[in-house]
Amino acid sequence: MEKIIGNRKGNTLIGGKGDDILNGRGGGDVLTGVPGADFFVISSGEDLITDFNPAEGDQIVHRGSDEIIRFPVNNGILLTAMDRLINISVSDIKPDEVSLSSQQRFKPTFEAVFESGDTVRLESAESDFQQSLGMMQREALPKKRGMMFPQTKAQKKSVDMFNCLAPLDILFLNDGQIIDMSAKTPICASCEPDECPL
Repeated sequence: MEKIIGNRKGNTLIGGKGDDILNGRGGGDVLTGVPGADFFVISSGEDLITDFNPAEGDQIVHRGSDEIIRFPVNNGILLTAMDRLINISVSDIKPDEVSLSSQQRFKPTFEAVFESGDTVRLESAESDFQQSLGMMQREALPKKRGMMFPQTKAQKKSVDMFNCLAPLDILFLNDGQIIDMSAKTPICASCEPDECPL
């Protein structure tokens, strides 16, 4: 996998053969994938994504922006955030073709330390929207990585495995103590979230 990163100026980034990560960084970029499963990373600014093909495994990854909205425009779509800091055009695609190929990612900013001394670096899904996306359409995380869903007060919560791509170990904690656990929770193959076990 090749990683292609632009600078703060407008860049034209073109993927090579196979799987690539294209990250224009500062905005004003043209990101072009070629055959292979390409990851288009968006963070801020106004970019144009061309040759986006979910059938090949292409994904759009957005970092740090909440509630991405999709609008159909000019034979493509516009991805924008509520705060309007992102305006990404994706050419020649329908909004519903992008919705399952667009994922939210966060840098791991927390670390869980277990009594055994083992540590796990955690992404933190803070808002209701981030928590509703959870691990949907995310490939398996590397070892000792995870995601946490912090709550403002103790409450009964449940999760399902709708649209998840890999089994997950799920821990429920209260004041640092594990109160429930589901190891290697299987994915839910149903197309209807209501049919997935909680």
